[in-house]
Amino acid sequence: MIFTTILIKLTYELVTNLSNKRSKAMKYLFILFFMYFSNTIRSQTHTITGKVTDKETGEALLYAECVDTISKKGTTTNAFGFYSLSLPNKKIILSVSYMGYQTIKKSIYIDKDTIINIKLKPLVEQLEEVVVNKSIPIHKQTLMGKINISVSTIKAIPSFVGETDLMKSLTFLPGITNGKEGYSNIFVRGGDRGQNLVLLDGIKLYNTNHVGGFLSLFNSDILKHVDVYKGGFPARYGGRASSVIDIYTKEGNNKSFKGKFSLGLLTSSLLLEGPLKNDLSFYFAARSSYYDLFTLKQRKIYKRTGREGYWGYTIFDVNSKINWKLSETNSLSLSFYTGHDYQSSAEEVFDNNKSYGKWRIHNTGIALNQYWNLHPKWFFKNTLAFSNYKTTLESIEEGDFYYSYTTLSAINDYSLQSRLEYSPNTIHSIKFGIEANYYRFIPGLQTVISEDENSNINITTGFKKSITAFESNIYIEDEIKLKENVRLNIGIRAAYYKPKDTTFYRIEPRVSLRWLLNEDISIKANYTQMNQYNHALVNNYQGFEKEIWLAATKDLIPQKADQVSGGIFYSNPNEKWSFSVESYYKKMKNLLEYNSPPRDEDNMSNIENIVAKNGNGKAYGIEMQIKKNTGKVTGSLNYTLSRSYRQFNSINKGEEYPFIYDRKHNISLITSYKLDEFYTLTSSFNLSSGKPVTLPVGYVKQDNHLSGYFIYDGVNNRRLPLYHRLDLSLKRIKRSKKGNKREVSFNIFNVYARQNPVYIYYDSNTGKVKQKSLFSILPTISVSIEF
Repeated sequence: MIFTTILIKLTYELVTNLSNKRSKAMKYLFILFFMYFSNTIRSQTHTITGKVTDKETGEALLYAECVDTISKKGTTTNAFGFYSLSLPNKKIILSVSYMGYQTIKKSIYIDKDTIINIKLKPLVEQLEEVVVNKSIPIHKQTLMGKINISVSTIKAIPSFVGETDLMKSLTFLPGITNGKEGYSNIFVRGGDRGQNLVLLDGIKLYNTNHVGGFLSLFNSDILKHVDVYKGGFPARYGGRASSVIDIYTKEGNNKSFKGKFSLGLLTSSLLLEGPLKNDLSFYFAARSSYYDLFTLKQRKIYKRTGREGYWGYTIFDVNSKINWKLSETNSLSLSFYTGHDYQSSAEEVFDNNKSYGKWRIHNTGIALNQYWNLHPKWFFKNTLAFSNYKTTLESIEEGDFYYSYTTLSAINDYSLQSRLEYSPNTIHSIKFGIEANYYRFIPGLQTVISEDENSNINITTGFKKSITAFESNIYIEDEIKLKENVRLNIGIRAAYYKPKDTTFYRIEPRVSLRWLLNEDISIKANYTQMNQYNHALVNNYQGFEKEIWLAATKDLIPQKADQVSGGIFYSNPNEKWSFSVESYYKKMKNLLEYNSPPRDEDNMSNIENIVAKNGNGKAYGIEMQIKKNTGKVTGSLNYTLSRSYRQFNSINKGEEYPFIYDRKHNISLITSYKLDEFYTLTSSFNLSSGKPVTLPVGYVKQDNHLSGYFIYDGVNNRRLPLYHRLDLSLKRIKRSKKGNKREVSFNIFNVYARQNPVYIYYDSNTGKVKQKSLFSILPTISVSIEF
């Protein structure tokens, strides 16, 4: 309870300030909501509660179905494996099921609140079919725009250079697109990459990529489950305008020691997990690259020409977690993540003069989580978390003189959260929470040092002092069963954000409705409002994208997004097939963008000169998905028809223009075929409209024919050619006599060697438009061994 007590004190200013004149409506709305909340706690039922886990590993099973087969009333486990089911005083038959596990039925007579923990035993591996869906059927989910992603789905998709990648797998979902070929950046329903809230065991991540975007941070060996929200955001999430990606990692096998070693073309990884003692378990995972091996040829060229030089890039990341079971109802977990990118280069410019370059990216996060089933109807989750993201760039020239240029950008995020889940009966499922965040920004700091025999210069520009901001939030949401076939998720979130120069108060209503037309078909509607207080600006360095983060101020006010959506959803009775059609419309305000393509050396001390502010955006579209979930052949067909636009007074003469990642049509097809008991063949095909680009419509030469200038008629006035690509993966999975799994994966990226352009440009010498492509056909092989 100490977490909650501290947070109540930190949130005091938010609640008290709701009483000022501008916020009276917010105050009254919260009073009504809490009056409603208090009325729901009266219940004449008793409750059974507990945790559903894997019998062999002790891992919590998320979204397992728990149903009383007599009354037909039921629920599912939450994101941490806990369930709560309130029923009248009588005999029940509790059925607990989870796909891929043996169903358990228990006959129970409940005359008081009872704790019943359930351990499910995995089924013997069914080699004759593949299962790719382990979530609640899509037509039964109340929230709209939410997708549950299992690790088996992520690993089934053919990978780039043999690296299973969470973020790349998300781009095959309707409404989510990637930026460039081979990149792990995602753009959701017209939003930009800085508008995605990414959580790793409660840790907010401000950068999700290695190698400037070619590989995501997430080691797939430690992933357990991923929830993706494109819309229909529940009130417990906030602070971003576009999407939420909530990632849960393993707890660690608490029954026996296990390990896994993987070797791929560019990285290798190691996973260890097991019990430390009866109530303590852990996992440790590390991954590292050996990209520098691919620069040996370049180093030989330098050596042959008599010059010194090299270019190298190395990454590594470490994930670990310790879980401590304090009692049957109370547990702690400590999660740690760190990831680093190191890029370095050197070159002999001329005799006795050399240049050096270094680029560093650091990501670190740590979270202490408490899961406490305080009462059969009350579940607490408390989180204390820290996140750090920092980039540094250094360029040095030395010899006859010395010159150094260094940039630094960083953000530190300290957060404290407390959430209460309350299930008074089978009609209401209530979540209430408070949280506080403290931010420390260094948006941009540049230092120039120049020394020679005549002068010494040492200049520092940009933000010489860090910028701080404080944010607190309070929210409440309730999922209500209005009728047997009608559910409503209603919530409200209030936020208080205080940077140095001003204070912001925001209130965000959320409502989602699901109506079952019959046992297999439902219709849904949703309205949400999101505000974003921390802004991200993206620049490019040597072809790699990097972010700088800025706090909202009185001049750079928080971004705001309003979204409405509706759709129809179908799952057939045995859940082998599912179908959905969703439509959405989203309006965005107070967006930021660079005024023009920025230089590598941005002078962040005068933000007004480089940033266009108070921009507007809109996005709308229709998303369709057909999915086959079980059988020897599984897969999904996804299609998105969408448009996305931006408008800034200082860009494109104030006229609206297509967003850089606007793609009208996007089709993806994923199929997986179980060839026999060992081999699985998977294919993924993507076809989409080319993204917009800005190209000149002419070139004017000066009289001396040595220089000239381009003529433009607007921003993003042209499009790249149609994009399409086919990838294949052949996996062989075989178990040894001891039951250890051995997997060999052969991937072919871009099977028919399509030269998809990353960008196109106008060649003034030839007067023709040319294109630049990065990847042709790329076969890779990877091996993993469990022990």
